[in-house]
Amino acid sequence: MAIVFALIAMVAWALGDVFGTLASRKRGNFITLFWMLLFSFVLSVLYIPWAGGISDWGVFIATFFISLLAFFGMVTYFRGLEVGNVSLVGAIGGSFGMVTVPLTMIIFHESVGRIAVLGMGLIFIGIILSSFDFRLLINTKTRAIFSDKGVILALNTLICWGIYYAVIRYPIERLGWFWSWFPTSLMFVILFFIGSIRRKIPQSSKDGTFLIWAFLFGVGGVGGTIAYYLAIIRGYTSIVVPIATSSPVLFVILSRFIFRDRLTKQQWMGIGMTLLGIVMLGFSQV
Repeated sequence: MAIVFALIAMVAWALGDVFGTLASRKRGNFITLFWMLLFSFVLSVLYIPWAGGISDWGVFIATFFISLLAFFGMVTYFRGLEVGNVSLVGAIGGSFGMVTVPLTMIIFHESVGRIAVLGMGLIFIGIILSSFDFRLLINTKTRAIFSDKGVILALNTLICWGIYYAVIRYPIERLGWFWSWFPTSLMFVILFFIGSIRRKIPQSSKDGTFLIWAFLFGVGGVGGTIAYYLAIIRGYTSIVVPIATSSPVLFVILSRFIFRDRLTKQQWMGIGMTLLGIVMLGFSQV
């Protein structure tokens, strides 16, 4: 069941990214992030009557600080997409599972078999191959790539998200999935106090198409996160993370049909390796 929820998270995050891309291209990354988090908060508030009480206020307060990792990861990821190479930023930021998996194995003493380890490796390699254009390394000096602001920001995202998705397991086990997610949805308040973003809110609020895309981006983000939380309750985080975080691979496939992006042989190879890795993880749990 954990793998099923991980696959749902992968699909939801990929679909959310499609709508997030449409909204970002129309109004910009940060105003899209603001509306996405605001809609996520509204959806979360609507569920409160069925959420039950908070069982541990100390853990709930601590979850606010943990959620800052997720938020800062979002901020540096979107900023990286604005100032850096999209291919590089997407590949690096989307590979945060390489931090999450070893952390969960250390913190929660998870152990997996050889087939699962090989499957994880194939998925991570597949993510890199499908979302990163290696021709950049040929046409651009390596030093120039790593001096790119986008890469530095993406590395920050990788670290923030990698730590967040590892340690959030503890609040989920103590509070349940909803109250572990709720603090993250409140992060739109921080963006509201940034003048350059706040000035764009009135005009963007009149753009119906943009708001629909931002709302669907929020639905995908919330749905994917909830599915991820439900997955790690039912199984090893080290198994769930590689599957859920392969959403960039599905996004690449969807982009082929929605944005008319052509897929290279390298990307097809990455997609194949990712799918094979997911199948191997599935068999490792049988």
